[in-house]
Amino acid sequence: MGTRKKSEQRHFYHHFQISDDARSYVSRIGSKIILIDGEQVSRPSEREPVKQRCYQFHLLRERVQRADGSAISSGYLMAMDDPEGEEAIDRLLEPWGNVAFNFLMNLGLTCQQMGRWPWAIVLFEKEYQLAGHAVSLRKCREDFGFSSYSSEMDYTLSEAGVPRLSFFIVFNRDAFKAAAGESPLFLKAWDLLEGKSESLHWIGIADPPPQEWVVEASARDAQLFVEMTSG
Repeated sequence: MGTRKKSEQRHFYHHFQISDDARSYVSRIGSKIILIDGEQVSRPSEREPVKQRCYQFHLLRERVQRADGSAISSGYLMAMDDPEGEEAIDRLLEPWGNVAFNFLMNLGLTCQQMGRWPWAIVLFEKEYQLAGHAVSLRKCREDFGFSSYSSEMDYTLSEAGVPRLSFFIVFNRDAFKAAAGESPLFLKAWDLLEGKSESLHWIGIADPPPQEWVVEASARDAQLFVEMTSG
């Protein structure tokens, strides 16, 4: 699906409001019908109070079909049902011309290709030259990933250089917690997630790490990234 204007995104979003007794959600876009099966990895009935800046998202089974009922595609969809959280993330992503709905949709496509779904997504309000730092603390590639809001889909190191870091995608809670013990960047992200249920899915906006530390760590980050990823 292509990028939608915010007003169009809002209209589409409201078709996915989640209720405890609903089993399916349907939206019509042109000649296509989007059918969302109510089966969820994180059920709405499990919802718990969250701190400001940290919100739940849901993993829904998705089927896209034509008006005659024939299937176009099927898979999973990451979706929020918290207007406050979506508005907060919309404001964060606005400088990059993005909104929460499209961000989760595109990230969900990537996760579906990988065959893995995140426990949590942690967003920062800036892009940092700290990709090398993140890679240096990752013991296993499957534990967590990262990317930047400005990253292009066809990114290559040779053409675009060392990537920036805007957000974390957390698959392994314990591995991420361990990294938080060694890094002010990871610690700010972990502060957002500590105590959150492992059976639910989370997306939040972390506080920035100390600026003095960022300046010092960024100074040799490009070299560190090359060292950690070469060979």
